[in-house]
Amino acid sequence: ISKRINGPLMESLAREFNYHGPGVVDLVRHGPPLFGSLALTGNGRPLDTSECASAGDLRDSCSDRNRRLLKRLRHDPLSGEILRLTEEDAAAGRMSKPRPVVPGACGDCLLAHRFGVDQGRRADGSFKVRAVDDATGSGLNPCCQPTERLRYDGVDQLIEVMRHIVAELSADPELFKADIDSAFRRVPIDPQHCWAAHVAFAHEGVTYCSEHYCMPFGTTAAVHAWDRVASFLAFLARKLLHIPLLKYVDDFFSAVRRGATSHAMTCFARLVRVLIVETDIAERRSEESR
Repeated sequence: ISKRINGPLMESLAREFNYHGPGVVDLVRHGPPLFGSLALTGNGRPLDTSECASAGDLRDSCSDRNRRLLKRLRHDPLSGEILRLTEEDAAAGRMSKPRPVVPGACGDCLLAHRFGVDQGRRADGSFKVRAVDDATGSGLNPCCQPTERLRYDGVDQLIEVMRHIVAELSADPELFKADIDSAFRRVPIDPQHCWAAHVAFAHEGVTYCSEHYCMPFGTTAAVHAWDRVASFLAFLARKLLHIPLLKYVDDFFSAVRRGATSHAMTCFARLVRVLIVETDIAERRSEESR
């Protein structure tokens, strides 16, 4: 996962612009944790934290938890898509190849139930399915302790950007939006925590399991890990490209003077591609609103 990321350039830019969270480089170099107390980055509002569940106890109970999960697994109507998506992730190096579960062979890892969420039809008429892992049911999320409440930009911030364009540039604002494909899956997992990153699902009478190598959708840690990367990208867009970029999870949006949207989107896309190699922020995923 990390080999696709331009760590040296990220480190150089963080240093050059005195970024407040330089730990983002170590994040993609070594992989963030899945459990325990998460780092206080300054990107959110500090929380009063309480003691979370014990990861040691969770690991000791893996065998019993896995046995109960495998016993209650049933065929999912979307299981064919779940298998296909897991195989796609395996081909991309984000997961291990799904394999049938061997009785008694999963005692040293934690399994989470993988299921599908129907997200409606695509433009071509096919169904879009998201694979989600029940990290709360597995006991993983209760062992993760955020130390800050994340901040997201919204309509108020967007209106403020538009107001400045009108007041200071005497220009009409134009909106744009871009998102990064498979954002969470761009961030590796701390190898020492990979034992807690396994999934199981049933398809046509066979129970499969697979291991994540990058942040799974459905974990608390993944949301906070990606936010550190997204905050850095938005920071660079403002400082380096002079784009007043706003963010909401993996969606980036803003307003610029009319006629400059395509150029702004292209500049941001090039920045993302040079830092997160092979990522997809293609023009088809960028939208202009007039």
